Amino acid sequence: MNEDSVRAWVLVGAIALMLSFSYLFMLSNEDNVSLILLFAGLFLVLDGLAGALGGALFLYLALKHGETTRVVPITSAFPIVAFAGAVIFLSEKPTLEKLLGTGLILAGLIIIQK
Repeated sequence: MNEDSVRAWVLVGAIALMLSFSYLFMLSNEDNVSLILLFAGLFLVLDGLAGALGGALFLYLALKHGETTRVVPITSAFPIVAFAGAVIFLSEKPTLEKLLGTGLILAGLIIIQK
């Protein structure tokens, strides 16, 4: 990773941290911050940092060791995971449009692997 990309992801993490603390301060003005709210806020901050920084780290590692034209489409296939999670965990009904979209994404991933 070069220095500019590290700075960019530190900036992303700092913005996520500021937004998380802003949310906590908005809630604390209404009532006193309880222990549950404090732990929820801490989890929110840590989750945001881990998601932003961890995801960026794995993306940069994949880009370092793989072809960009293959890595980026694979990392952009997250709607498949969201669709599967919604059907399995949220009991959403799959529609024709969602199935066609998922099929097109899968077809694109198969095509770039050849």
